[in-house]
Amino acid sequence: GQAIAPGDVFSGTSHIVPLALGGLLYGLGVVIGSVLCVIPGLLVAGLGLLMIPLIVDQNMDGVTALTTSIKTLQPHMWMALLFSIVLSLVAGLGGVACGLGMLITFPLVIISLALLYRDFYPERFQESAQQDL
Repeated sequence: GQAIAPGDVFSGTSHIVPLALGGLLYGLGVVIGSVLCVIPGLLVAGLGLLMIPLIVDQNMDGVTALTTSIKTLQPHMWMALLFSIVLSLVAGLGGVACGLGMLITFPLVIISLALLYRDFYPERFQESAQQDL
């Protein structure tokens, strides 16, 4: 419900440390899971999909956001795995086209993650939807 200002572009800098810590733990979990067997690494990749939106939207630290993402998506573990694989394929296809395809596929990946976050945390969006009316 606030006005958009040019300074909003750089407003995410306050989340750099939690994003770096969360990304490090997420990547470490994926690598360790992949070393043990491919499937556990893919499961960790799928279960951690909500980590970045949780850090940015709810001001969580990296560890809390990663554990919250895992707990939230755990009942839907196999769909999260499939969603993660599809997003990776879409992003990969964009990279194959000399990188130019990334101009189309990267925004699709970001929008898909935002819609996933909205589906699991609809209460975060109900207030702003009511203000728009």
